[in-house]
Parts: sequence; C-alpha cells; structure tokens
Amino acid sequence: MTKSVKGITFYALVCHSLKTGWNSQIETIRKCFDSIETDEPIASISIGTGLIGVLSGADFNLIRRGMELSKKKIILY
Repeated sequence: MTKSVKGITFYALVCHSLKTGWNSQIETIRKCFDSIETDEPIASISIGTGLIGVLSGADFNLIRRGMELSKKKIILY
C-alpha cells in the first residue's frame, strides 16, 4: 500500500503474519523492501522493536539483517 504526500511516497509493508508470526524474518524483510519500485533511498523505522513486536517474537537483529541484504539503500531510524 502506498500514499504520496507533497512528493514523498510512504509505503506500508506487511512483514508479520497472524498465522505464522515472524517466521523467515530475514527473507520476508528483504523481499518486502526489494518489492518497492524506487531507486531512491528508503527511510525505515526499526520494525519489530515496539512492545507488540517484542511480545510477538520479533528479532530485530534478524530484521536488520534482512534490510542489509536488500538491494535497496535503507536508512534506519
């Protein structure tokens, strides 16, 4: 899902499954970012580090590794 506001495009990435949880975090995150059609750097929050992410089993080290393996340049906030 995308939304453009004043020349900036925002993307919503689905990287957690209610059925299988955070399985295959590295590959899922990599695929999510690689699917974005842009050559511009992508700014991202720290996915999975909030209370719900932590309680549901997100492993930020694996998520960050997926970002590193992406073909996109990701700026992590």
